[in-house]
Amino acid sequence: MSDLTQFIGVTSLRIGPQVAQAGYHVEWRLASEAIGKVTVPVMITYESEPPLREGEVVASLLYPKKEGGMAELEVRGPARVGILKLDFVPEAYGDVWLALHYGDQLYFEEKFSIEELT
Repeated sequence: MSDLTQFIGVTSLRIGPQVAQAGYHVEWRLASEAIGKVTVPVMITYESEPPLREGEVVASLLYPKKEGGMAELEVRGPARVGILKLDFVPEAYGDVWLALHYGDQLYFEEKFSIEELT
């Protein structure tokens, strides 16, 4: 019996029309009248070794709430698919944290910002 270590790597992270590049911080700029109204689409593409055949991956997103504190959004999908999509409506400007989990393991996390368009 082989003792394989599971690897899951994010191959693409798209936040709206922007594709996040390693080493660069992504900012999504919104006018003040758009906060709380505009949907920000997020798409995570990943690959795994050995290939995932069962279970589900979970993407979680923490973002600032209008009245303070953080809101959480969680999306689950079949692990074998290799892609997760989620949409959220930012309530306030600030940092957003995105994470990808499989089982009880964290495989990816990234921070991006919602900034005011001036």
